[in-house]
Amino acid sequence: EILEARSDPRGDAAALEGRAYALGLGIRGRTAIRTAGAKLWDAIAPNGYGSERFKLHFSQTSSIDLRTPDDSKGLEPSLLIYQSDLCAAMLDELEASFSSSGRLRMTFGARVTAIDPEAGMVAVESKDSQGPRDIGPVDMIAGCDGVNSAVRASMAAACKEFSFEQTPLPGSLKVLRFSRMPAQLDPTAVHAIPGKGGISAFVEPTAIGGCALINWREGSNLGEVSDAAEARDLLAASFPLLEDVIDDDAGQQFVTQQASRASTVRCNCYHYGKAVLLGDRKS
Repeated sequence: EILEARSDPRGDAAALEGRAYALGLGIRGRTAIRTAGAKLWDAIAPNGYGSERFKLHFSQTSSIDLRTPDDSKGLEPSLLIYQSDLCAAMLDELEASFSSSGRLRMTFGARVTAIDPEAGMVAVESKDSQGPRDIGPVDMIAGCDGVNSAVRASMAAACKEFSFEQTPLPGSLKVLRFSRMPAQLDPTAVHAIPGKGGISAFVEPTAIGGCALINWREGSNLGEVSDAAEARDLLAASFPLLEDVIDDDAGQQFVTQQASRASTVRCNCYHYGKAVLLGDRKS
């Protein structure tokens, strides 16, 4: 059984929350996916954009190529793909492969609030009519629930020897999606662009246009902007290279979206009782 706190990414616009950015599948990611079968990779690849170019910009007119196709001769390019599209393709293949077995059940809008790692019980809050409920006992609980993991917190509460360290990283970010790459940028490359006042942008081509991660440090008032027109004007002034795609829609995307902050998590082990953690780092 798969419990997902967010919405189904297939056809639900609300599911973009938390899955809005494009990530790069390098050799490790591609190898892991292909281990599950060539069919899965064939379903994922058309949803992404292959790129082996990376440009670092110093100003509107000065940049340097940090990676070109000549640097990666004989190697497959990284696949740039929206997390929502990656999840959707994987879910489709999961259902196609196992739905007829009767062993697969997926519930969206179901948030795990706590677990009992020794008994194999899971406490769930659902957005549907089922409401709060307990699931189990089960043979294994795999916690893939992110930086604020309820599974990890329950493991720490149940086992005094288990410890973890969570460190917030500086800065905040929001993601903008564009229907095309900015005209002043190489449409085949990933771009790191400095802005004004400690703001920066990481721009990637995608299969359906482009994506920009807008980052800012403490002290910037960018995260406090709530008016779409003000956000549009501020972003356009900060990033002249992006001015043709920083439009009213981009401003609206920015103010509608909740800012994200990244953290690192290091644990002294990955498992306790019937619970295991996936995604955290071992210290």
